[in-house]
Amino acid sequence: ASDPTPAPAPAPARGRRLGGEWEKHERTFMAWPASENVWGEQLGAVRRDIATVARAIGQREPVVLLVRPGQEASARNACGSDVELLAVPVDDLWARDTLPVFVEEGGKVKGVDFNFSGWGGKQEHANDARIARTVLEKYGIERLETPLTAEGGSFETDGQGTLLVTESSVVNDNRNPGRTRDEIEAELKRTLGL
Repeated sequence: ASDPTPAPAPAPARGRRLGGEWEKHERTFMAWPASENVWGEQLGAVRRDIATVARAIGQREPVVLLVRPGQEASARNACGSDVELLAVPVDDLWARDTLPVFVEEGGKVKGVDFNFSGWGGKQEHANDARIARTVLEKYGIERLETPLTAEGGSFETDGQGTLLVTESSVVNDNRNPGRTRDEIEAELKRTLGL
């Protein structure tokens, strides 16, 4: 017989906080659309749109554009000098999903690596799966590990400890097989300081 007593939830990280998107931050990260396999004939138009957004943000705050090596010249021509290029292998443009989720703890920024899996294996992601670790190493930011697989784009917070998350994107066998909703919720609370 199994023991019906639930395991104790992991304690939240003391002092850890996931800030609201509107709060002051150092820079905006974006990624240059890299693959014709993903965008096909739309690749040029998608690149123009990303360049327009990067240039607009770059007039007001630092922008770091992750660019697949060998594509720097086209990205620089499209985005101009207000955008910093960081040559790293990327598969696609969804930086909010592939980059770490940044939290604050003890007055320092740290990055949670949510083990990006190409949205549960729906798209090529061999390069994007390494983006979080690569960016954290480049900027000397501590990497926080979690057993969960998730995308930062599924998270919304008020910066005061409340998290809204698309449940079907985390409680799903294509990302977190064998984990219950309660287990995932407890790990999100611990990892993000909620």
